Amino acid sequence: MADGYFVDVPAITKLIDTLQRAEHSIKAATHNLRDANTTALGSPAIDKAGDAFCKRWDASLSKIAKVTGKVTEDLNEAKKEYLHREEQNRQRFHGGAGR
Repeated sequence: MADGYFVDVPAITKLIDTLQRAEHSIKAATHNLRDANTTALGSPAIDKAGDAFCKRWDASLSKIAKVTGKVTEDLNEAKKEYLHREEQNRQRFHGGAGR
């Protein structure tokens, strides 16, 4: 569009769904990794490295999951606001009695 903007609601909805699935998958992977046993990998050095990896993985993915959840919430709010504004405009232009 030359003037104004266009919001592709189905695309936003698809993005929200994708982000929600990603957040769920990240949380599940982190949970599974917490249950992993890194104390029997073969040597103390490898065990220590495995434990350090698990801790970094947990911290990093927890941050990613948190941000993904926040982005999803914000997109849902933006979508809801856009649809509300669209409905208001539709009523102004097409539904006003006596206009």
